[in-house]
Amino acid sequence: PLEWALADPRTVTTTAVGDFTWLRVLDTPGALTARGWETDGSVAFSVVDPLGFAAGTWRLTVSGGVADVAPLDAATVSVDVTALASLYFGLVDARTLAASGLIDGPSADVDALARLFRTSVPPYNLAGF
Repeated sequence: PLEWALADPRTVTTTAVGDFTWLRVLDTPGALTARGWETDGSVAFSVVDPLGFAAGTWRLTVSGGVADVAPLDAATVSVDVTALASLYFGLVDARTLAASGLIDGPSADVDALARLFRTSVPPYNLAGF
């Protein structure tokens, strides 16, 4: 919010960017059912995880802010595990991740993924640990 609070944001120069919070999803169904959700809907996707922890194919259905995650045999959308972490936090839109090659699938399905993972308030963390 700092950028928008300044009378002239061009007077600020970013000299470094740091990460205070990292996420590596190990249990896809567990993580998705623990997360809060703002939008109801359903989407199927596969998680590609070279280490195998989060890998699988799932149908995510959200109703009333509560997620249900069911295993599937196949899905048309493929999500890299690093992209899943960014989606989980609401850091970036699924369409942006698709443009970068971290999500693959038909645009209508990527749009559905974007709608479900969207957050009304961008995440931020002001303290490192």
